[in-house]
Amino acid sequence: MSIRDTILAIDDSTTELVDVPEWGVKVAVKSLTLAEQQQFMQSVRQRTGQPQAEYRIDRDKFGPQLLIRTCHDPDTDAPVFEAADAQRISQLSAKAVQRVLTVATRLAGLGGDEQVDEVMGNLKEMADDE
Repeated sequence: MSIRDTILAIDDSTTELVDVPEWGVKVAVKSLTLAEQQQFMQSVRQRTGQPQAEYRIDRDKFGPQLLIRTCHDPDTDAPVFEAADAQRISQLSAKAVQRVLTVATRLAGLGGDEQVDEVMGNLKEMADDE
């Protein structure tokens, strides 16, 4: 088998189990494919104005959208959240959400982006205030 065939045939997704005592459950946090990561980034970007090609990450959407895409039931592998849950997710404990987002951000391949780091820093500050 060629290296190309080897790479294209592999399932390189990863999952980590995160204990969330505030919710009384463990959540399976799954990595994103490149296509899923790009869809996520599109869902949280917000135009900053002029020039029209400039965008920033919408902080209000970042956490809920990432949790919707990465949280799965560890027993059934079904997604935990639906798109309609975004508003309710934003009302959950910042400390609990931060714990899950720390793993989700890393597994989604988003940890190196300065804007993501800023959002994560803000979430951590909010969690520390709780």
